[in-house]
Amino acid sequence: MTEPKDLYSCLAKTAGRYPEETSFVTDDKRLSWAEVLSAVDGAADLFWQLGLRKGDRAAIVLRNSPEFIIAYFAMVKIGAVAVPINFLISKAEEISYILENSACKGVVTEKEFVKTYAAVKKKLPDLFLVSADPCGLDGVTEFWPALKGARASQQTLENAAAAHDVATILYTSGTTGHPKGVLLTHHNMIENARAAMHTLEPTKKDVFMALLPMFHTFSWTGNVITPVLLGSKTLIVKNITPPKPWLQAMGREGVSILIAVPQIFGVLAKEARGLKKFFLRFWSLRRVRLCLSGAAPLNHTISQHFHKAFGLHILEGYGLTETSPVVTIVPPKARRHGSVGKAVRGVTIKIVDEHGNHLGHGEEGEICVRGPNITRGYHGNDDATKELFTQDGWLKTGDIG
Repeated sequence: MTEPKDLYSCLAKTAGRYPEETSFVTDDKRLSWAEVLSAVDGAADLFWQLGLRKGDRAAIVLRNSPEFIIAYFAMVKIGAVAVPINFLISKAEEISYILENSACKGVVTEKEFVKTYAAVKKKLPDLFLVSADPCGLDGVTEFWPALKGARASQQTLENAAAAHDVATILYTSGTTGHPKGVLLTHHNMIENARAAMHTLEPTKKDVFMALLPMFHTFSWTGNVITPVLLGSKTLIVKNITPPKPWLQAMGREGVSILIAVPQIFGVLAKEARGLKKFFLRFWSLRRVRLCLSGAAPLNHTISQHFHKAFGLHILEGYGLTETSPVVTIVPPKARRHGSVGKAVRGVTIKIVDEHGNHLGHGEEGEICVRGPNITRGYHGNDDATKELFTQDGWLKTGDIG
């Protein structure tokens, strides 16, 4: 049987295999795979009614939630492009730049942020606004009531995405100038998730936790696409602070794979004293079998303290938004601190000097990467795209290795 080539088909396949099993869990919701697929289909019909078409872009400005996942998969079902935006961006000029640069037709947001986007809409009057929760503002469509009234459209099926169609544009904030929109295809993200799975060997029985924000590709590939491919359950954490609710939920749901950044591992290790250590080790982390750290270098002291407190090794990986994001991962049996591991399946790495010449083992230079996970470039920015690649098509990371 051939593997699905686009994200919606991956979800549909899993929902077909495990319709009544739990997919995503929050504090107040438990959704089966069938319920998620039904909501995605309804949202796709809603977006179609709002004028979204194949190749069009729409933004998602939400905290981690089932609505984030449903909106994203609904957009890509009809061949549209999801543009997740960091909800912490509040300056109108930054928001306007992203929406205008990507030519977004609409925004799916929530009550906490909707007024900011309603103000931006005055400058972009054709923008549709959808709120995931009741907000009481005129001209804003409320997500769940609208889903119930959405008319099923055959056209949403006829506009399905192909493997190499762009699925998302992710805006990375540079140190200078405007953020650049990284183009990632369905193929980029699916293949990267499968490659990471090949190294880490998660199973359907594993339980994931979406703790890091879903607008970040590390969280999206690791905590959403991977469990969608496996049919695993994911605990969705809306707010990292306060930590007590999700630490309680970790134990309740039996989270077995913890994907986080060094800071979170550091805090957990620091808090592991007295009764708190007992609670963390024998409740929150009682089922955790695999810890993966990324997005920043992992301090050796944090790694040591975490292992001492919980008996768990933290594996490191390396990647960029432009690589969907995983380039390397330390295999679970290796456990080498200070290493970010080996290239995942299908990915090749080379080290070059300032003139682009290939360097030998032990020589220091720029890390260059190629593989099925590599972006095709930056949206509407040919100059930056040209700068991103070597003449023979390798992606230049800008990192030294």
